[in-house]
Amino acid sequence: MPWRPPFGTSHAQPPPPAPQPPPPPGSEVEWSPADRYAGGRPVEPFSTGYRRMGHEIYWNKIRRHSPSIVAYLESYWPADKESDHYRAYYTMAATLDASLEATYQQYGQDGVEWVLHTDPSAEATLNTLAAEWHLLTHGDPAGAARLRAIQPPGSSDMAPEWAVTDALAMSTALYKEAERGQAGWGSSGSLRNRYLSKGRLASSKSQQPPGPKAPKPKSPGAKGGAVAPPPAKG
Repeated sequence: MPWRPPFGTSHAQPPPPAPQPPPPPGSEVEWSPADRYAGGRPVEPFSTGYRRMGHEIYWNKIRRHSPSIVAYLESYWPADKESDHYRAYYTMAATLDASLEATYQQYGQDGVEWVLHTDPSAEATLNTLAAEWHLLTHGDPAGAARLRAIQPPGSSDMAPEWAVTDALAMSTALYKEAERGQAGWGSSGSLRNRYLSKGRLASSKSQQPPGPKAPKPKSPGAKGGAVAPPPAKG
């Protein structure tokens, strides 16, 4: 892959030096006490499981409607444009626009594509804009925090994403089962059992053969019944 300039540079620079061969087995690499960067430096700045979205945001959303990120904010920003909040994001957008323009002037379209695909600063800028846009549009702080590429320590789970997903699914199922139990469904002597009992009772009654009918009382004067007394003589 041909060498590309790092994000934010506008002048050609020589390619980086070739990596040194690994030390022989049994030897130890000693870091200088003054080399503070080498100790504990992060390998990947983004959160575990993060999927890059900057390239898609830039071409499919911003440049589809506007010639630059700044122009997109000026036309579609969903909140107050007089706030300090807007000015901060406007500055981020203007800085990235200037860097992409300088890269294009020096390296053409390939340089722009390289920056959008690989540079963490460009990715973080576009991701931050997208997360803030989601918050302002939907009023969803939890969703906006989930979208952010860089999560502060302690703001997310330590477990892998697949384990967290399984745990949340199980927790949701148990919560729904508890709700059904509180509503009288699923426990002994509950509404569900009473409902089923009524249904079985009605079904058993409908299947029973008709029994003998109870005799009706005879009316006065009927055959075999009591005789009315004769009328009194005047």
